Amino acid sequence: MRDAGIMAEFLGKWFGFARVCLRARAGRVCLRARAGIAGGIAGMSVALGLLAAAPAGAAELQPLDPQPGSAELEAGLSVKYYFSFFREIDDLEWYMGKHEGQVGEALPALNYRTAARSALTSGKTDGVGAEIEGLIHLAKLGTYAFSVRSNDGFVLDIDGKRILEDVDVHGDRYTKVKKLAIAQPGWYRLSVLYFERKGTSTLELYWRPPGDEDADMAIVPDAAFAHLKAN
Repeated sequence: MRDAGIMAEFLGKWFGFARVCLRARAGRVCLRARAGIAGGIAGMSVALGLLAAAPAGAAELQPLDPQPGSAELEAGLSVKYYFSFFREIDDLEWYMGKHEGQVGEALPALNYRTAARSALTSGKTDGVGAEIEGLIHLAKLGTYAFSVRSNDGFVLDIDGKRILEDVDVHGDRYTKVKKLAIAQPGWYRLSVLYFERKGTSTLELYWRPPGDEDADMAIVPDAAFAHLKAN
């Protein structure tokens, strides 16, 4: 990874980048180039090369061990809110390191798309960041397909591994579909960081469970989410 960073820096200077930033997150390489058109094209070329050299996938996902009983669970996902006008997920993560979050009403599911109403359960329409924690129940063996529609940015991890992301300010759009092979059914840890800067807000998680390969992607139902009760 260090060698890849050195190579990216060298190529950035060679092609006249203004700045090249190389980040490694959850086994994935991300390259961000801020420059003119020539720098952008060169940056994309370097990124594609680095991604091709990166591992093909994350380590096998592991369910929570031991698995919680129904008496240990509450419905939905827990959430803490942070109020500022973020431009990307990095801004939210930095802010979270400096400020205490405000505990909000649990989210029944990741199924929110609003115009002039509250972003998630925050009670505010703009300048909202959310730290969402809980569990997702993957009840079948086999390959799940996932996608997220968001507005603005988010990152989503399962079992501590980055699954999907779209990290900056944008209007409603879907991620590419990510397929996950599940070898053990059960409850898996789920975490999401999300922010809404201004205007409308959207955070929707879609899936297609194993055995439904010909079906359309659908919103993950409420029953698939839970969080551990506080001690």
